[in-house]
Amino acid sequence: MSWWEQVYECIDVGNKFRTPGCGQEGNRSRPFVVLDKIQDRIIVLSGKARIPLDRPCFEVIEETLTLNPHRQLRTAPLYDNQAIEVGGVDELIRIRTGSNLARSHYVSSILVSIGLVRYVMVGNKKCIELNSKPK
Repeated sequence: MSWWEQVYECIDVGNKFRTPGCGQEGNRSRPFVVLDKIQDRIIVLSGKARIPLDRPCFEVIEETLTLNPHRQLRTAPLYDNQAIEVGGVDELIRIRTGSNLARSHYVSSILVSIGLVRYVMVGNKKCIELNSKPK
């Protein structure tokens, strides 16, 4: 079963999550809630913003981590005025979708909550990696 199928099956409208925040403890973590589930899209509400999380947002992370199971991806979101961080979740999502929306925190939080990935600290940067990496 693909990661998208697992996410779609495991989450429901009204589910609440928290963004990763900074550091291992998740300082400055913010809540968001699932507003709607459509065939290939999940809509979340963060503050007053409605953020679409399309199927390709999850597929690109699955492909990247399963092709290179020892890779770690930075979770920090990028905003329009920032340069793309090479190797981050937002970079991969932006390349795949062609959209500049910052969605890494939402996608990462959902993937962690259903157990597909886990948070790790690489220096002072929060990243995700496969939950069970091959040895």
